[in-house]
Amino acid sequence: GTILGTVGYMSPEQVRGKEADAKSDVFSLGCLLHEMVSGQRAFSRETSVETLTAILHDEPPDLADSGKKIPIELQRIIQHCLEKNPASRFHSAHDLAFALRAILSDSGGSSARLVGPPSPSLMKS
Repeated sequence: GTILGTVGYMSPEQVRGKEADAKSDVFSLGCLLHEMVSGQRAFSRETSVETLTAILHDEPPDLADSGKKIPIELQRIIQHCLEKNPASRFHSAHDLAFALRAILSDSGGSSARLVGPPSPSLMKS
């Protein structure tokens, strides 16, 4: 029943004092992704209590209104991460990574790469 987490990045189930799981982590990552691409927090309010209430009841600001050019596919992925109902979110970070890789390859960004450990072929020199 204890609430643990960083206000503004907690999932609705964490705000309610329920156990956090992989889907809670997906929600938190969705909050981070929202902030990274838009420059504003998904659920920022004047006080912590108002922020927690927003996580439970409000939708995040529409990414299309951020003034930034954000691919619609990325907007959909972030919205999917921020679903209030855990059953409606990505089931794991693996599923989320798969979706992100799919939009990267669909965009023709063969030269763009996801950040990760160096490939063995790069380490040979």
